[in-house]
Amino acid sequence: MYNIIQLNDKQSLELQTIAKELGIQKTDSLSKEELVYKILDEQAIAGATKIVVEKTTKEYQEDNKRKRSRVKLDNKEERKVLSASTDG
Repeated sequence: MYNIIQLNDKQSLELQTIAKELGIQKTDSLSKEELVYKILDEQAIAGATKIVVEKTTKEYQEDNKRKRSRVKLDNKEERKVLSASTDG
């Protein structure tokens, strides 16, 4: 990802190449300043899309986790809570 300072230091031809790599069309008619801002906009959109996809994937994985099932006990004696302490 490029920042505005890096993009301003580049020549117009380099900016057009970067813009084409990002999928920006009709770069020939844009000024250097317009190219810089188009590239920054496209990077922001691509970054936001990536974050949304990652969150969606994570939520999907969490939803598909195996749920813990409950075990029903029949005897009342089995319902006692066992303590790890020696007090009782």
